[in-house]
Amino acid sequence: MALIWELPETALILFGGLYLTAVTGAVQFRGGLYALRTAVKGLAADGEDGKLRPLCTALAGTVGTGNVVGVAVAVRQGGPGALFWMWVFAALGMAVKYAEILLAASTRRTAAGGYVGGPMYYMEGLKRGGTLAAVFSAGGVAAALTGGSMLHSGAAAAAAVEVMSVGAARLIAGLCAASAAVIAVKGGSKRVEGMAAVIVPVMAGVYAAGAAAVIVKNADMLLPAIKAVFSGAFCGAALRGGTKGAAVRAMTWGLRRGLFSNEAGLGS
Repeated sequence: MALIWELPETALILFGGLYLTAVTGAVQFRGGLYALRTAVKGLAADGEDGKLRPLCTALAGTVGTGNVVGVAVAVRQGGPGALFWMWVFAALGMAVKYAEILLAASTRRTAAGGYVGGPMYYMEGLKRGGTLAAVFSAGGVAAALTGGSMLHSGAAAAAAVEVMSVGAARLIAGLCAASAAVIAVKGGSKRVEGMAAVIVPVMAGVYAAGAAAVIVKNADMLLPAIKAVFSGAFCGAALRGGTKGAAVRAMTWGLRRGLFSNEAGLGS
């Protein structure tokens, strides 16, 4: 596993992002403002053509444990320098995300009045694409049940234990998460979108306010923290000291947690 997760994964993430940035003409920078304007304009639309619900549904699947617990794990395992490599992959990952969404949109199909698509559909154009599609689909199911459901609900339960300080906190948090999932799924995609449109803006507001409060409270540590991020990324000054391989560890953990945070390249 270490062989897969260290050099091969890091090389694929970096060079894949660099390659797609090059072939798309740095679309993430060239078209960034256009994308923001389009998103804001879409939010102003009403009725079935409005973009608020789909946007909130997409954000609900992206902003989560990876953006909170994932960052803490990256810093703990790779030092402050891991944050720099998370930023790098965020920039390169936008080109990866653009490419996979473009492929998914161009090969999607209609089904039951809606659309279905994703890597399993555009893989069919490759040699032995049917086998690859089946493997990806099986992996997607496994990831949804483990890295998706279990990890997110487990993190919520752990936070509930810390806050409530009662033995049943973990069970209560699990039941709440399961109940919300059942309510959303039984109502179909429309209910999922409706719940996301209500919950995500509140979640995003709390997330931003909490981050701002932490920065303001620790304003005197902001510049030293930024210095530690850059020195840890290149000079090996990781959290545990300037040990051998600390800069490499910062890179691998930063890219790994960055992938878990923004899901660029996962096909989701």
